[in-house]
Amino acid sequence: MPWSLSISDDDGAYNSIFSNLNSPGARTGYTNVDMDAAIDSLRQASTDDTKRAAYKRITEVFNRDAPSAVLAARVTAIAHSPKLQGFQQSAAAIVLLDKVWLSA
Repeated sequence: MPWSLSISDDDGAYNSIFSNLNSPGARTGYTNVDMDAAIDSLRQASTDDTKRAAYKRITEVFNRDAPSAVLAARVTAIAHSPKLQGFQQSAAAIVLLDKVWLSA
């Protein structure tokens, strides 16, 4: 079963993966040297290809060990007026309002 986290499309995934799956401080209690090595390879990755390879390895180890289960998937949608400008929503469904304004 594939896994996912509610994270941004940029390199923000590393912090979430590290805090939940890396042995020394995993909040989940999960420990595995293969996962630790895969997470370390993600930390060191400097190109898109090396990042993809690291994410692939993390996924393989996660799917093999199944340290947690996905219970639900959430679709997030926000409806708003076309007059709303500057609206942004993060991948974690956080609405950023610092640059929002209404057009005439």
